[in-house]
Order: sequence, then structure tokens, then C-alpha cells
Amino acid sequence: MSTVTTETTVTTETTETNGADRSRDPIAAPDENTFRLLREQRLLPETTTEKVWTPEDAQQQPSFAALAQLDPKHTFTPGRSSLSASNADSFYTNEFTGELSLRSRAGAFTALFVSFAGLGSNRKLIAWFDVRVFGPAATSLTIGGTGNPSTTVVTNQATGGQRVSIPVGMTATSDGRAYAFLVPTLTGHGGSWFGTSLYGF
Repeated sequence: MSTVTTETTVTTETTETNGADRSRDPIAAPDENTFRLLREQRLLPETTTEKVWTPEDAQQQPSFAALAQLDPKHTFTPGRSSLSASNADSFYTNEFTGELSLRSRAGAFTALFVSFAGLGSNRKLIAWFDVRVFGPAATSLTIGGTGNPSTTVVTNQATGGQRVSIPVGMTATSDGRAYAFLVPTLTGHGGSWFGTSLYGF
């Protein structure tokens, strides 16, 4: 994997948007301030390095039961899990499956956030993101989460444009919460999200 140190700073001070109290739930009504709010509450690290995913990094998803699962057909479990999205390109569900697509556009904040609670203090976790990255080959998605000093960049070239499951390690906070995000890496980049499964160790 290649590594690049990155840091993002946002200075806007708003914590309430469209009636949503983001001091209580930082991913409510997500916009360009959401990453700052998550970092202020120590739900995301202040700085991260990037890891570029390769097929050699593929792992077997655990066979035991997940702590929580989210997908476009199951977006909320009271007291356990929730999600929010900003500027989704499309959203589709049917009897069998669901798909949320994101493609970044200039001037628009595009992101998917998932949150989990009741996990246990400082518990080690792995969130598996089921995704497909749009073409062309250089297009990518970036995934990160609570307690992980590295984000994972997943390219269309590395996945061959196929649907893949990407593991992202996390560590729950002292009060048993964890947040993760999926964003197009650059303007014009994007992909589809089919679900996230969270496992504890």
C-alpha cells in the first residue's frame, strides 16, 4: 500500500442545519461541516494517512454474526445504527436488493455516513463496505472511520469495476460509538454502496 499524509480543516461554526441538532448527532443533515464536527467530538482522527486498496488486501468476511448491518433497505435500528447521505446521485430498492449511488459534483458536498452505538468501550471493530466504483480506471472512493488513522482509497482499476467488500478497521469510543464514511475521492468520482456490516472482536 502507498501512504500519503492528509489533513482537512473546515472553519465554519454552524452546528445546526435545517432544524437538525448536530451537537447531538453530528451526521444529521450532512454538509461540509460534518467532518469538523466529527473530529471535534473525537469520532474521527484529526489527521489521517491514505492507503490505496489492492486486490492483495482482500480478506474473507467473518462467518459469525455481525453486530449491526445497514443497507439501502435497512437504514436504521433504534439505539444501534443509522445513516445519512448528502447529494446522492440515485437511490434504488426492490424486493431483493438496494443501491445508493454517489458521484461528486463541483460545489456539492457528497458523502455517506454510517453510525453505530452500544458497541462497548474501546472495542475493536471491522466495518465491511459493499461497494462498486464507477469508471474510468482512476475513479475512486475513500472510506474511513472512528479510531483509524488511515483512510482506504478504492479505485475502479483495482476492483476491475466489480462489486467488492472492503474491510475498514475501527475502534469504538469510550462510550461505545463508532462512525464511518464513504466519499468520492475527487470531483467527478463516485460509486455505488450496497451495505455495511459491522463486526466486533
